[in-house]
Amino acid sequence: MEGGNHVAYQSVEEMKNVDPRTVDRSQLVDRESVRLDPDAGYEERLKSHIRQIRNPYCYLDGGIVVKLAFQPKGPTIEERVNSVYLSGS
Repeated sequence: MEGGNHVAYQSVEEMKNVDPRTVDRSQLVDRESVRLDPDAGYEERLKSHIRQIRNPYCYLDGGIVVKLAFQPKGPTIEERVNSVYLSGS
């Protein structure tokens, strides 16, 4: 993997179930380190974001652990990500 870091594959369920109170912070990626090519298409930016952040459900933001959760009948993570990328935020 890039940078010589080996990251074990996690299923979506494993990513969703990470406990932010006990997670090994050294295994999380800081959102600020994610770099996207503004000229790339939407799908490529999305793939690049997921590849870089490794776990879109639990990551660091300015050193703070962030855990995303969605209501069973609420928007999916894909819908949330789409709204961010489509709005240009």
